Amino acid sequence: MSELAAPPVGVALHAEVVPDDPTAMRWVLPDGLPASGRLLGAPGVLGELLAGLIVRAVAEPAALWTWLAEPSWPEHGPVVRDAIIAAAARPDQWQVAPAADEVLQLVAKDVIDHQLGTFIASHGGRIALVRVETGVVEVEMAGACAHCPAAGLTLQGRIGAAISARLGQPVEVRPAGGVPAGAAKWRRLLRRA
Repeated sequence: MSELAAPPVGVALHAEVVPDDPTAMRWVLPDGLPASGRLLGAPGVLGELLAGLIVRAVAEPAALWTWLAEPSWPEHGPVVRDAIIAAAARPDQWQVAPAADEVLQLVAKDVIDHQLGTFIASHGGRIALVRVETGVVEVEMAGACAHCPAAGLTLQGRIGAAISARLGQPVEVRPAGGVPAGAAKWRRLLRRA
């Protein structure tokens, strides 16, 4: 592996741990990435890391998810961070394969479990990701969410909006197996507004 050069000045990046996967790290780049999907190649040290240390890498519009073979972030995190910063300065050399459903799965799970999980739990509810496919996220609603009259607003107004904002495109969130109790009423009211 080649030596790391000083990272370019002005590239913003911060790391977020993935609570339920100690081998994963989400690197947020507010200025964005060249494409979304499975990262197959990158310039410099990041490209070298993809051929060994990093066993999987997936880009969303403003973050890069990386996985190591074993949870060794204290040792390897600084190297991965510096490699991502250096590669971000050469976006034309990134090789990203389309993987819309894989990206949607990661973002939806992160939004549901972490970004909005505390809010949902504070209202006595539980929402679990069931599946994603082509811009549609299906969830299972339990606890207070299962029969809440505002469930439709939570699905699209909170969860759908958060996922859509992260992906930069509209996403539909719906309950697995149909419309939750109360959601049909809210949809009718929203259509009238």
